[in-house]
Amino acid sequence: MDEIEKLPYASWLEETVCHLVHLKPKAISVSAILDDGNVMTGYYEADPTQMAVMAHNIQMDSIMDSLLANIDLLRDALGIESDDSEDENCDDE
Repeated sequence: MDEIEKLPYASWLEETVCHLVHLKPKAISVSAILDDGNVMTGYYEADPTQMAVMAHNIQMDSIMDSLLANIDLLRDALGIESDDSEDENCDDE
């Protein structure tokens, strides 16, 4: 077990598990991309619907990360001027 503490993701994993304990989850999923490109998945008490909901959330996180990483390209393509002051208060509509 001492070897686990030496892994680069050990701290993140510990924080994640501690956070989960406080949230008292009904179901948990774990996935990891392995060195050979395969993906390991594991589930605790997750039925097919819950698995689909978790997969959807991962997909939406990926889409949001992609949009944010390319926001300037998207604004240019849409002809929108970059004005950060607009983003500060979106409740004016």
